[in-house]
Amino acid sequence: MNSIQISLVFISGCSFLSGVLFFFVYSKTVDSGRTYLYFSLASFSLAITSGADSMAYLSSSVDEYLFYFKIALFFIYLFALILAFFVASYTNVKSKIFLMISSVLISLIILGHTFSKYTLYFTRISEMKALELAWGDIIYFPVADNSIWFPFIAAVIFSLFGYYVISVYLQFKQGGKRDAFFLAFPVAILILAALRDFYVDYSGKPSFYILEYAYFFLILLMSLKLANRVVEGARIKKELAENERRWRGVLESVDLVVIGLSNKGEVNYANPFYLKLTGFERDRVIGLNWFENFLPKVAQEKVENAFHHIDLHGHFQNSILTRTGEQRIIAWSNVKFNDEADMFSGTLSIGVDITDKINAENELKEAYEQVQIFKNRLEDENIYLKEEIKTEHNLGNILGKSTALSYVLNRVKDVADKDMDILIEGETGVGKELFARAIHDGSIHHDRPLIKVNCAAISSSLIESELFGHEKGAFTNAHKMRKGRFELADGGTLFLDEIGELPRETQSKLLRVVQDGEFERVGSSNTIKVNVKIISATNRVLSQEVEAGRFRADLYYRLSVFTISIPPLRKRHGDVPILVNAFAKKYADKHNKMIDQIAPHTMQILEDYHWPGNVRELQNVIERAVILSKGRALQVRENLINSNNSTQVSSHNNLEITNLDEVNFRHISQVLNDTNWKIEGDNGAAILLGLKPSTLRSRLKKLNIKRLV
Repeated sequence: MNSIQISLVFISGCSFLSGVLFFFVYSKTVDSGRTYLYFSLASFSLAITSGADSMAYLSSSVDEYLFYFKIALFFIYLFALILAFFVASYTNVKSKIFLMISSVLISLIILGHTFSKYTLYFTRISEMKALELAWGDIIYFPVADNSIWFPFIAAVIFSLFGYYVISVYLQFKQGGKRDAFFLAFPVAILILAALRDFYVDYSGKPSFYILEYAYFFLILLMSLKLANRVVEGARIKKELAENERRWRGVLESVDLVVIGLSNKGEVNYANPFYLKLTGFERDRVIGLNWFENFLPKVAQEKVENAFHHIDLHGHFQNSILTRTGEQRIIAWSNVKFNDEADMFSGTLSIGVDITDKINAENELKEAYEQVQIFKNRLEDENIYLKEEIKTEHNLGNILGKSTALSYVLNRVKDVADKDMDILIEGETGVGKELFARAIHDGSIHHDRPLIKVNCAAISSSLIESELFGHEKGAFTNAHKMRKGRFELADGGTLFLDEIGELPRETQSKLLRVVQDGEFERVGSSNTIKVNVKIISATNRVLSQEVEAGRFRADLYYRLSVFTISIPPLRKRHGDVPILVNAFAKKYADKHNKMIDQIAPHTMQILEDYHWPGNVRELQNVIERAVILSKGRALQVRENLINSNNSTQVSSHNNLEITNLDEVNFRHISQVLNDTNWKIEGDNGAAILLGLKPSTLRSRLKKLNIKRLV
């Protein structure tokens, strides 16, 4: 066997193992299961293709070559089709009509290929010739005439490639940038390899095929990505299990009746308080039908009907039987649960025994409110955990030691435990959310969740519902009541990212919440009061937005009780090396690479760059560099950095020329006020600004900054 055949056998073996692994993952996974199934089948197809091709290269006779070549082509067509289904499932961009048409065309190609004598590639094969490649390997290739069906086959295959590209693009537009990038890179290599191999086929030039290597590159990268998904899914499941354990502990200790029922009405949970109240043993309860065994006959039909229409019967009361036959009246509050397919899977009913208090309306009301609060907390926790599963966020530390960053961190520390609204200003990519989380973690609300809303990512027609919630039937597709982010953040912190993008008509309603702490859900006239600490963030200069009439002045002054300006990366002198080393280690671990060296000239290039995209841009550049680096030293393509410098820096400088005096005026004035106009010495404004006292005085004169007496 020569080196080409050895490599193909290696690819075949690795692809087969990948197929086995992800078929096992598919068999154990409910969420995204089809994605793993398609990937497994694609891996198996590539394994067979590579194995057959390795044998074809050994074949010196036409019959033997045709036997293995037909097998290889059969599974390569199958691979291309399965890959289309994988891309559709992976990107959530589905086109049933396109996939149906593609399936029919590929099926016709496979049938024609199977029953034609020389496959649809050739009309005949006259002989096999040996070819010595540049590195010394000997392979055999056919001397043949191309079939008229060859362009048709190429058109179908490249239409599939076009579908891959469109799906990746649509996923990118829908916000899945990381997944889109991960798929786009191997797909691009796949298309280039296909172009080269189709050219070889059509021109009849003797050469070995590289398409399997491109396929293997895609399999390898997507294996890493899907494996990361599996690991992340396991982490989320662990968190959900921990959350379930915590809530089960609460349910086990609370002095309320708690009963869990399956969708068939069978008891799957009964807490100790219920067992103590009724005298039943747990084994006598679990698995039995609730309506037939534990309710009086006169109540069975009514309660079972309410169970099957639980959306209309969230609260009711009925009698239950004890072991001795005594009846106890329970006031229930019911929580409905759906499975992954959004099908009804059962209920959790929380009740209070009101038998001895049935005539005491005041005590009954107090107990009912206690049940309602408990139910609301359980629902809120369930909603928030589901949203956290869908959102990937970074909880890393804020890295750096520059004077500018130290100043901002001191301001964060000063204001974190204060009960006031905070406005965070900064360019795109400086990490405003990270600073907001730091403020939240240092506040008295740190044990409550930080609820986030990206005002720029939600359409103007939905932002009001997202913030304040809506009632069932408030608008089209409002099939059930939904709490808004303000209700979820009650008693905690709400982070309003990109507040400058908030529609003008919504600003007045937000102002009311900020001022009075009250609002109404969409479609409701009932006023809800909340106590929420608001942290806003923007990459705009809101004072200019106020002057332009795009942002309400009264809302601006309410939100900016305390303003924190995050410095851009180009102002954080000395922080770039720290961030580069941290990102290099992070992405080296992520991509299973050993990167432990950064050359001085590479670091100098990174420090000299203007970074118009700030920390986010630096993070992306380092990840790309880690992926492309071949050895243990981080390799950054200088032409990439220089290209960014030549285009992005100039545009950013144009922006700064327009606003530089105003930014300097505001920043210097703010620092002077914070230092009580102390210019020189320790903790003086000059040190905090990184300027000489004489330079600072010159700036004060130039900008006409004066102290108001």
